Amino acid sequence: MPRRAERSGSPRRRSRWVPVTLLVVALAAVGIWRLSESGPAPLTRADVDEAVQRGIQGAQQQQAARPPDATIAYQTILPSLVTIIATDPTSSTGSALGTGVLVSADGAILLVGGKDSQREDANVH
Repeated sequence: MPRRAERSGSPRRRSRWVPVTLLVVALAAVGIWRLSESGPAPLTRADVDEAVQRGIQGAQQQQAARPPDATIAYQTILPSLVTIIATDPTSSTGSALGTGVLVSADGAILLVGGKDSQREDANVH
C-alpha cells in the first residue's frame, strides 16, 4: 500500500493560527462597526426646551381632565353630611342651624364650626 503524502504543517501548527485568525477578524469587525456608527445627535437647548414643554402640556391636560380636589372631597363625604338643628329651651332665640359629618358607625358626629357647635341637645335631620 502506498503511503499518502503528508500535508505540510502539522495539526498543532494549524491549531495555533485558529485563535489568532479569529482575534484578528473580531478586531476588524469591531473597528468597522465603531467607524460606521454615527450615534444619536447631541441634545441642544431647543431639544430640552421642547421636551419640557411637552411634559408640562401633558401634565396640564391630565389635571384639566380631573375634577378639583374639593369636588372629590365633597362627593366622598356627601353620604355622611347631616343638618343639625340645635335647640335651647332656656333661650328666647329658640334654635340654631349647623352642619356635621358622621364619623363613625355608632353615630358620632363631627360638628362643623359656629359658636353653637358645643350644644348637646341637637336634633339630627
